[in-house]
Amino acid sequence: DDGDWDFGARLGVLYEPTPSTRVGLTWVSEAEYEFDVDGTVTIGPIGPIGPITHTFPLAAGITAPQQVMGSVYHRLNDRWAVMGNLGWQDWSEFAEATLETDNLGTVTSSMMLQDTWHAAFGVQYTLDEKTRLHGGVAFDTSMYEDQSQSSFTIPSGETWRFGAGMQVALSPQSDIGVAVEYVDSEENASPSALVSGSYVDPTMVFMSVHYSHRF
Repeated sequence: DDGDWDFGARLGVLYEPTPSTRVGLTWVSEAEYEFDVDGTVTIGPIGPIGPITHTFPLAAGITAPQQVMGSVYHRLNDRWAVMGNLGWQDWSEFAEATLETDNLGTVTSSMMLQDTWHAAFGVQYTLDEKTRLHGGVAFDTSMYEDQSQSSFTIPSGETWRFGAGMQVALSPQSDIGVAVEYVDSEENASPSALVSGSYVDPTMVFMSVHYSHRF
């Protein structure tokens, strides 16, 4: 149980070529974290000896990937608007995990990760001056090179997302909204000798309610 601080950057630009069209580009830098790992292990052998505790001084480092996202929004008329985005995440940098011990030196393990791509398309319908409806679909590639060599703690695969929502203006300064998203992901399995298993036909449903106020 540990925490760490790191500095990163998030840069973006938004360009409006026409009153009905906006184009954006966002870049997020990678972040490197260093953690102190609790390496205390207690073994309770059979017999009168009782439990024996060993402590292994460990430290671990991990890198969160940088990412780039481009997006476009275009209003067709007073009712309809379309939008989409295309993104990339540098997950191959996240693949290397390093452990340092006092007596074994540095050990680096690979999770067989690869860069991922994201694409999405959505529509927006203005029902009246206060209510807007949203819907969309998105696709993400898998961060694993081989779905049979995934991590048990980070199940992931090629993923389709289908979402819909509604936003209502309560006043010129405040809005409330609801949304639901259905996620259908690719099967994956972990061959680890410690904890092995598979995720078969993984699906998830997300529901959210939000409120925003502008000052």
